[in-house]
Amino acid sequence: MKKSRILILASFFAISLWTVWLLRTDPSSTHFRPELLSPAGGPTNENRSQTGGKTTNGARFPTHYDEAQTSKTTFDDKLSLPPYRIRRFDQSKQELRNDPSKWFEEAELLANSAYPEDVHIEQLHSLLEQYKDIVKGGSYPTGLNIEITNALLGKNPKKIALISQNHPRINASGELIDSWGTPYQFHNDSLTKISIRSAGPDQELYTEDDLY
Repeated sequence: MKKSRILILASFFAISLWTVWLLRTDPSSTHFRPELLSPAGGPTNENRSQTGGKTTNGARFPTHYDEAQTSKTTFDDKLSLPPYRIRRFDQSKQELRNDPSKWFEEAELLANSAYPEDVHIEQLHSLLEQYKDIVKGGSYPTGLNIEITNALLGKNPKKIALISQNHPRINASGELIDSWGTPYQFHNDSLTKISIRSAGPDQELYTEDDLY
């Protein structure tokens, strides 16, 4: 009786080992693992590149095991990639509650190049105050430059435009820019306080000629 049990267990163990060996060496199996093949007998990446990704018996290896197909993206590359792209708000395709071509006084002063940059920053602050009082009920728009610009263009809950998309201080990317063509930097200190920084004549932020 004991011998029969031992024989049954030994047979089961042998069948299990044989099945695992087949799964590791059969390229048609979905569990095929070429990296588990012995270096001496198994094909290398070099062999596969010379034969179009095939083994000597014609079976094709999964391309995601080929080094040439492996992504080489580094950590620095990932840091340089923007997480998403925000589209500029197109007033012509929206149903706004007011006519954006009728500019607010602050928008007109902002467009006047005769005024110094510090006056333009003041007018932009006033526009944001108007937004806070009319649209958001006590808080400023938040986000990147283009998101705040979009909010002023009418992408807000009340669909009210405080500035026209044809305003000379909005660049091709949909960002509000200073007198030297550099996008303003907005920073929400809180829901009720926002700061605006111009890079100044040298067009570099956080240098001595910055205006804010």
